[in-house]
Amino acid sequence: MLSSIESLARPALPREPAVLIVADSRNAASELCDALSQAGMGKVTTATFAQARETTDWASITLALMLPAISKHSYYLISRIRRSWLVSSVPVIVIAGHEGSTEIVENLKMGFDVAIPAPADPNVVVEYAKSLLRRRAILVEQSPLTEMPGASVFRSVVENHVARRRAIAICRMDIDRLKSVVDKYGFARGSAVISALAEALEMSASKTRPRPFVAHVGGDDFLVLCQPRLIQVITTRVTVLFERAADEIYDPDDLRRGYVELLSRRQEMVRAALVTLSSGIVVTTRRRRISYEDLMQKANEMLIVAKSQPGSYVALTRNPG
Repeated sequence: MLSSIESLARPALPREPAVLIVADSRNAASELCDALSQAGMGKVTTATFAQARETTDWASITLALMLPAISKHSYYLISRIRRSWLVSSVPVIVIAGHEGSTEIVENLKMGFDVAIPAPADPNVVVEYAKSLLRRRAILVEQSPLTEMPGASVFRSVVENHVARRRAIAICRMDIDRLKSVVDKYGFARGSAVISALAEALEMSASKTRPRPFVAHVGGDDFLVLCQPRLIQVITTRVTVLFERAADEIYDPDDLRRGYVELLSRRQEMVRAALVTLSSGIVVTTRRRRISYEDLMQKANEMLIVAKSQPGSYVALTRNPG
């Protein structure tokens, strides 16, 4: 795998939630703290508004709740959070001073994600918190280059299908000789090649029913989950669309020759063929459950077979499960 290209689109690793409750009254925070802890919301801590402003490591926080004793404290704090690029995406729930649409609207305008009228039912707060954290987990992992979900979301979807005893096909796709594009033209065109594959996958998925699930797991690695009867049609369509789009990224002379010339580490001119697409597929049945790790191992084995062949190639195995 090309590490320099991976850095363009590597999904962030998930971490255990860290919830901060900001309140100037310990009594106000204690009931919510207990409810969130009992709901398995990870590490739950409390802080006063002064502590939240001065000493809290906001980069370690995945969700915040504010119980404003004085509204200006929460407004000041939320404005600081939203101005900081490092922590601006942290979801924040505010417990409003009293019920009323005007105050709720004002809180949302200030930058809070959810405004709940006081007194707040702890169970309601817990469900809002879970919902925000689920959404944030998807967005944090989402590839900035392709805006597709990442590895942990893909795994969750696969495991759900396996648990329901559904027959599935998993395809791992990888671009051949992507490094040659980066070495010849630079990172911008390397990103364009990755985007071309993402667009080919999206176009193919949008025309397929039921729609396949597609993930971008880093660099030039993509995963597809679909019904077994659809996988060969999808891979054929994606390969054609990708090669057509990738051709347009090359300079006309290089495209006409069918290769790019590069200077090797030994300072010798070498030729690299145009990019192609390798696909490794595993198809499983409903008869027994198989682990995600085993499925991915078989898909990876097939990808290795595909990459050992010239040109765009698809290698497929049927799991005996």
